[in-house]
Amino acid sequence: MDRIWKRSPRIRSAVRSIATRAERGHQSASTGAASTDPEGGKPGEFRLLGVPTIYDRVCQQALLNRLEPIFEPVFDEANFGYRRGRSTKDAMRKVWKEIQSEREWIVDADLKDFFGSAEHEKLLTLVAQRIADGRILRLIRAMLKAGSYGRGRLFPTERGTPQGSVITPLTQKVIFSSSE
Repeated sequence: MDRIWKRSPRIRSAVRSIATRAERGHQSASTGAASTDPEGGKPGEFRLLGVPTIYDRVCQQALLNRLEPIFEPVFDEANFGYRRGRSTKDAMRKVWKEIQSEREWIVDADLKDFFGSAEHEKLLTLVAQRIADGRILRLIRAMLKAGSYGRGRLFPTERGTPQGSVITPLTQKVIFSSSE
């Protein structure tokens, strides 16, 4: 990425433009493309994936870079999913340590339709407990509500977080940490 950044004034200009728009509160989320993905182990069932535009991905990554250090301290130490510096091997070491200390319970959960059922207002309320900047909250709301476009029509987003989005793992951890 550094080589591309140094060699491409056009990319630098585009990223600066996104940053300036976001700082001024003018950045909004675009309607991304819709794609369907077969549900693993469920023949004939599909989930809708939102595919953000390149501009939205850059904006979401910048937002993620700012929000992650703020929220990381509140996440449970036993949660390893989508966390920087934590791997599957780290999770396995933790499990082994718990087994050796004769813990009775180790939980590995996959919550049904977690991405599709997240309540936007609950998420925004949780984010607002740590983030006071209205521009950031409006941007997150816009990302959640952007919807997706496919098969010639708009699919609005009233609930859930878009799978395939850069910011989605963080939003899911915020919701999940509130119920731990």
